[in-house]
Amino acid sequence: NNTLSATHSKVLKSILSQNENIHIVTNESEANFIITPKVLKAKIEPINSETSKMHMVVAIDMMDCNQNNTSTEHQSKMIMFNNGDDEQVIAKDLLKQLFEQSSLSILKLTDKSNNQVLEKHDLSLTTQSINN
Repeated sequence: NNTLSATHSKVLKSILSQNENIHIVTNESEANFIITPKVLKAKIEPINSETSKMHMVVAIDMMDCNQNNTSTEHQSKMIMFNNGDDEQVIAKDLLKQLFEQSSLSILKLTDKSNNQVLEKHDLSLTTQSINN
């Protein structure tokens, strides 16, 4: 709970890199946005002898480096599963779903021009204006 992880960044990076306007960069000074994914809560509770529930809450902080302000997108979901199911697979799939939902909101906050992402523990996203 309340964790930052390179794994979280990898999940988010794989989602964002599917967008044709996202490019990986290696220089943080090119970034206009820094994205920090966090798992705020991951909890499993038994319901009965056959069923459990998993509740997960994620947040993605997006700092606008030019404006020096931060926006946060939260997503939360609870699912029920059979006790015989693989909890790690369920958690991974749920994490991916929540980050996918969050990433859509994050992309709306950025300009729709050439976005670049810095690969590191925190992802940095930059937008550049297209001059016509």
